Amino acid sequence: RKAVTVGPKDSLAKAAQLMKEKNVGAIVVVEQDRPVGIITDRDLALAFALHGAVPGDPIQSRMMSPVETIRTDEGIYNVTQKMMELAVRRLPIVNHAGVLVGVVTLDDIIALLSRELRNVAEGVAVPRQARISPKSRLFERLRHPAAVLLAPE
Repeated sequence: RKAVTVGPKDSLAKAAQLMKEKNVGAIVVVEQDRPVGIITDRDLALAFALHGAVPGDPIQSRMMSPVETIRTDEGIYNVTQKMMELAVRRLPIVNHAGVLVGVVTLDDIIALLSRELRNVAEGVAVPRQARISPKSRLFERLRHPAAVLLAPE
């Protein structure tokens, strides 16, 4: 999916407003189109409730940095492994030059896998000759690059 972005010097208020407008739980912080951090709705809540942040504070004072990313040529399996290792729900996707091209979320992975499992279940339910169909591609999709998540259905 397309990433919502801000600059490190933008205010926490701007981040909160963008999260509300775009209905997202995280925003990628970029400099020259490259991710340098990420800030989540949880980061904002804790900053305001526990750490005395004010709406005008710069995002760089509360963002998680450096930010882990995944390349467009890495497979979905790598995405899930990295999310598990890092205990994160979102990973910015970068191209070969390190430029941000999107973000993959745990919800994206769950939606993809549920569609593929449905396809597998449908494949098992049909006669043996018809089982090899383009709909049953779970293992093929697991090898696909993360960029497949950026493509619309």
